[in-house]
Amino acid sequence: MLVRALEALGIQECEAALERARPDDGPASEAVRRLVREIEPAAALLAFLYSENQLFEGEEQNAGWARIDDRIAALFRRGQSDGEFRIDLTPAWLTEALYGLLASGAWAVTEGRVARNDFTHMIVELLLGGALRREES
Repeated sequence: MLVRALEALGIQECEAALERARPDDGPASEAVRRLVREIEPAAALLAFLYSENQLFEGEEQNAGWARIDDRIAALFRRGQSDGEFRIDLTPAWLTEALYGLLASGAWAVTEGRVARNDFTHMIVELLLGGALRREES
């Protein structure tokens, strides 16, 4: 099935981006930034797979996604342990939020609503900074 082949490619691209991003190196926030930057070339494929996940309902999840989920959740968990990230949001939720932002960012770039050069900045700033305006100190 074509979608399964695309899924395998998506997993391969994500795993390669994770390796290049070095999620265990340096501050977790910088690792998240590197991950988004590294995954950006595959974001449109991931957006497609994210929106087509209903095609897999009733089927067992590909183990590759579980490996990716675990590695990204571990990055968020490390950031929480190091005091960088808030602890009232679970690592699993932060992982899902990242996926949603990656998909939305890819669609926005494809449709010309967001400049490609802004992709990483907009996703990382919203994910890590939130949408609340903060007073400058």
